[in-house]
Amino acid sequence: MDSTYLCITNLSLFFSLLFFYLNSKKNIYEWILAVLLSLIIICSQLFWSNPIQHSLIHRIDAIVAKVSIVCFFIYIMFFKRHPWWGCLTAGFIMVCIATSFYLSNHFSTIEWCSEEHIMFHGLMHIFCYIGTFYAFY
Repeated sequence: MDSTYLCITNLSLFFSLLFFYLNSKKNIYEWILAVLLSLIIICSQLFWSNPIQHSLIHRIDAIVAKVSIVCFFIYIMFFKRHPWWGCLTAGFIMVCIATSFYLSNHFSTIEWCSEEHIMFHGLMHIFCYIGTFYAFY
């Protein structure tokens, strides 16, 4: 498994943007989230196409991703109205994102771009992709 897998899992976020444009209520907060999502797609593609640890694009990608995840979390949990089960499942997705982030980071410190690092980072991309729909539905 190489970093191409992460370019592919990151591109799943394009479908979140498409869903936003076709279905969202499009309030100002969701427009901001859509812009952040676009930045994530661009930065992540640039980084994972040549994943040099601690490079400038690595730092930019990390900052954009962390800020975006926090913004999505705040919007989903405090601004978006969901039934109780929607809040519960959104919380579960957030736990999955945090867990896969932790494991990706753990394995990256052992060996950069190891199979475990890439696998858990890819899972994080997939959980983030699922989580975007809680903001745009």
